[in-house]
Amino acid sequence: MKAKSLFIFFLFLSVAALVSGRPASGDYVPRDVVWTSPSRNSSGSMPCGGHDIGMNVWVEQGDLLFYAQQSGWFDENNTLLKAGRWRLHLDGDPFGAGDFSQRLCLDEGTVYISGGGVEVRLWADVFQPVIFADIASQRSRQATLSYESWRYRDRLVTKDEQQQCSYKWLLPSDCFSTCHLSLLPDIPLSVIDGDTCIAPAIAWARIQNEETPQLYPVWPWRLYGLGRPGLQTARNTYLKDPQAVKMHSAKGWKQDNIWAACLGLTDEARRLNLQKLSDGPYRFPAFYDPGFDWAPDHNRGGAAMVGLQEMLLQETADGRLIPFPAWPKEWDCRFRLNTLDGRTVEAEMRGGQISVK
Repeated sequence: MKAKSLFIFFLFLSVAALVSGRPASGDYVPRDVVWTSPSRNSSGSMPCGGHDIGMNVWVEQGDLLFYAQQSGWFDENNTLLKAGRWRLHLDGDPFGAGDFSQRLCLDEGTVYISGGGVEVRLWADVFQPVIFADIASQRSRQATLSYESWRYRDRLVTKDEQQQCSYKWLLPSDCFSTCHLSLLPDIPLSVIDGDTCIAPAIAWARIQNEETPQLYPVWPWRLYGLGRPGLQTARNTYLKDPQAVKMHSAKGWKQDNIWAACLGLTDEARRLNLQKLSDGPYRFPAFYDPGFDWAPDHNRGGAAMVGLQEMLLQETADGRLIPFPAWPKEWDCRFRLNTLDGRTVEAEMRGGQISVK
């Protein structure tokens, strides 16, 4: 990377006393993530963000570094990129003093980095796209902030990098969509070993990619599922269609965990969601492996969260609530979620017994 010093308009450095706010008694406080040694490179970074800003934060060879990205930062190839890397260097190498700590306070959305009589607090404002860094030091120090970018010369985008581009996905016009919706046929069905299943199409040569299109009517379209017609047909599809069974996986963006929850298959939903939510291979546990595309793969985390919520709460087509539709009875749990029509639902399962507020 080529580095040059410059003033960054959205980053402010100041010497300040650090104040740590805490929620009211009884509220859930997530456990902080704490590291006691610096990282080798950006694969050992922590996430941090607010508003529409996201950061990767780490300490490497005595310097605090972070990537920054904002929603909508597309380049000329329609690729969503990080804006570059910022480096904060403090004289005296305080983070190499042997008492190093890097802490992600999830309750505050803040990263604290301390060592050698220095503490740095880094966070993004939740009301505006501004990144702040406060420095508290026991003695006067010189701080140097620099910006580093690999985009200092022209280069061709590689074939693999073109997978980041969405030019190939062209959105149809409203007229096109409306006209063609009226032409959609009924959902095709097939019979497998005497059981009615959803078919991926009326006729097809092959199924592209790692998809299971015959289960899309379950989610996200919600035409089949708990409290809806054809539940057994959808369950047959998930459990007995050889193509669907072959595709079962918790990898990347795969939705099997969601379908299992929507169909009330509790054991299957539990198994797949535990795999989805297990730690990734990087230092920060929720940075998942590349899956089908890139690292960290947050498609996996997003699908896991959807599946988890489907295990906790579902709605029928007429708005009737189904609490804990695919939740193991031996897992005590309390949740508060919003419904599609804006209602807030609080429910608890304890000892297998359900109570709803």
